[in-house]
Amino acid sequence: MYVELGAMLSLAAANDVIEALKLDEGTVCAFLELGRSNDLFDDKQFGEYGESGCVTAIVDEKFEDETFAKIYAAANLSAENVGVIFKGAKILKISTD
Repeated sequence: MYVELGAMLSLAAANDVIEALKLDEGTVCAFLELGRSNDLFDDKQFGEYGESGCVTAIVDEKFEDETFAKIYAAANLSAENVGVIFKGAKILKISTD
């Protein structure tokens, strides 16, 4: 089975996470959606708003803890106020073709 891992991050942190997941053996796919936020991040490039990225990764259940830790480290969440990560419900069926 697979699990969805998600993250709402500053754009810089989101790009770092995507780079970290590119060659991750447990990641089936990962994608990035862009936006702006006025409440999650310290860095605000546009007055009240900062660039943000929403990362979604579909991960093999066997690697979910390892990949969650990789996202946490790549986003530097232990040291900076750059976002949040979360785990969704198990995915019963996907197609990657």
